[in-house]
This record gives sequence, C-alpha cells and structure tokens, in this order.
Amino acid sequence: MRIATHLFVVIAMVFPLAAGAAEFVPIAPIPGLPTNTSAPLSEYVNIVFNLAITVGAVAAVMMIAYGGIEYMLSAALPQQKDGKTKIQNAFLGLALLLLVYLILFVINPDLVSLKALEQ
Repeated sequence: MRIATHLFVVIAMVFPLAAGAAEFVPIAPIPGLPTNTSAPLSEYVNIVFNLAITVGAVAAVMMIAYGGIEYMLSAALPQQKDGKTKIQNAFLGLALLLLVYLILFVINPDLVSLKALEQ
C-alpha cells in the first residue's frame, strides 16, 4: 500500500512537469515573477525550488542557534548532549541541502534553474 501511495505521489508530481509548455495562471501575484496573466510552469517550479533551499538553510541556521543556546544554558549533562545533537543534526541537514544543490549544478546548471522544462 505504501509503495502504491509513493508511486502515485511521484507520478502526480512528475506528470504535469512533463508538459513543459504548460501555462499556469495564478490567483494572486507571486513575488519574483512578472505580473503577466500566465507564465510557464517552469518559472513557478524554479521559484519554489529556490524558496525551499532558502527556507531549509534559514531553518538549519535557526536550529544551530537554538541548539547552541540550549547547550550553553543547560547545566545537566543530558541536556547539553541534546543541544549538541541538535547542532550536529542541523549541520548535517545544511550540508545535505547544499550538497543537493551542488550536485545538480555540477551535473548541469540548467537543472538548478530548471530551463530544461521550458523546451
């Protein structure tokens, strides 16, 4: 059942992207895009991709700060270990996030800007 659900989600996400020339008309204007009545779907996917990378990086930095505060303010050893674990996990998440971007950029810079969907 889980495999069927995952397969459905992947197909539902990839199938609309296969039609790269698909036009999307937003209900409200999206920052970073021209205020045309419609734009290629690839522009919206590109904005969401860049936004997700930015939000992930900001969340990782916030978790590093939170873990550092928890580490500094805790006097008990188990709480210090929790703070240290939060910092390590945040650095790992940030490294994975940047590694994904770097791998896609090294393979083909168009994968990061998603210009391939416009063709």
